[in-house]
Amino acid sequence: MRTISDCIASRQDNFLLLRFIASCMVIFGHSYALGYNPSGELDWLTRYTLLFSGTHAVQIFFFVSGFLVTMSYERRHCLWTFAKARTLRIFPALVVCVTLTAVVLGPLVSELSVGAYFRNPLWRAYLLGNISLLDIQYKLPGVFAHNRYADVVNGSLWTIPGEMQMYFYVAALGVLGLLRSRLRFSLAICGLLALAVFWPAQVRLLSQHDFYVLAIFFILGACCWMFRERVIVSGYVFLLLLLACAVLYQQPGYFWVLGATTVYGCIWFIYVPRLQWFNRFGDYSYGLYLYGFVIQQLVAGLQPQLAPLGLFALSLPLTLCLAAASWHLIEKPALRYK
Repeated sequence: MRTISDCIASRQDNFLLLRFIASCMVIFGHSYALGYNPSGELDWLTRYTLLFSGTHAVQIFFFVSGFLVTMSYERRHCLWTFAKARTLRIFPALVVCVTLTAVVLGPLVSELSVGAYFRNPLWRAYLLGNISLLDIQYKLPGVFAHNRYADVVNGSLWTIPGEMQMYFYVAALGVLGLLRSRLRFSLAICGLLALAVFWPAQVRLLSQHDFYVLAIFFILGACCWMFRERVIVSGYVFLLLLLACAVLYQQPGYFWVLGATTVYGCIWFIYVPRLQWFNRFGDYSYGLYLYGFVIQQLVAGLQPQLAPLGLFALSLPLTLCLAAASWHLIEKPALRYK
């Protein structure tokens, strides 16, 4: 039976495809909140799993990030290289997306005149707060004011500060030498979890409860990397977890088993299916995530009677075009400086 370490040695994985699917899941789930949906219908993934499809996707992102980011530091043990790589991965595309939204799209679709738009301090707060990730802002003056999800320009940005904080913790563990052995790593994680439970004010995460849940997925990704020689990759284990989800459906403990199934399902999907042909296209997942909500709000504003599936079908290819441009013109060139 193969372990994660054996799978890594084969140099074949589906990380890009998994993140691409997760990004599409975010857009799919948001379509039901942003499109014309008077009955309040839920998407099929939310209905059958009892967890919002966008939440599934973000959990996948944090798990994959925990695995790859911990691998990145543990392989190099250099804080400067790690920080530069993480900065180049997050900020160039983010800066361009936020700037285009605030400076180009905003005045074009705002109900205010161009002069009134730029005199309003909201656009500067949006630009500076979101670029710096110090104060995430969702409103632009007069933009999407009459949409079904009114005044929210890009609701997907909320997870990025939490992701950056996870990077900080990985760097801190690395600098302290706690990634050099599994025992040190395990003791450090137990200490952080104890702090989060008994002295939460000492753990610098944003206040939303969701970040603590997402941090667990990030930690599990880091654990899978650190214990890669012990974790078995097996379709039988994945099937057993799926069966456990079916047995415990709507019962106490269901969401714990669902979370474990998500984590192990990611491991299985990354290394078992032979889908590496997708890797030749590039990594469009971050661009899909950055632009998806904005494009959906724009389409929903122009077509207010568009049903959720119609919104998804129209928004996804438009967002994919922007994501491809972001990858080939911004993200990939920036990563050459790692």
